[in-house]
Amino acid sequence: MNERIKTIWEETTLTCIPRDGKYAYASSKNIQEFAELLIKECIMVVKNVQPGYRDYRSQIEEAMQDDCVEAIKQHFEIKE
Repeated sequence: MNERIKTIWEETTLTCIPRDGKYAYASSKNIQEFAELLIKECIMVVKNVQPGYRDYRSQIEEAMQDDCVEAIKQHFEIKE
């Protein structure tokens, strides 16, 4: 598993519900929080992509980044 995903999961499962004395299952709240943090991480990756051009194409790339971020937010109903 990707280390960043593992870290995000560990951050969101601090309040797991113990069952059978052995295993802990995440609550739906934990799963929702995990998904939101993961999506926000994806948005951050898109935002941090550096345009590879020094002319008008960089403006097009920046506009596309913004469009991608907004599409992800709308698709997953993420509000910041």
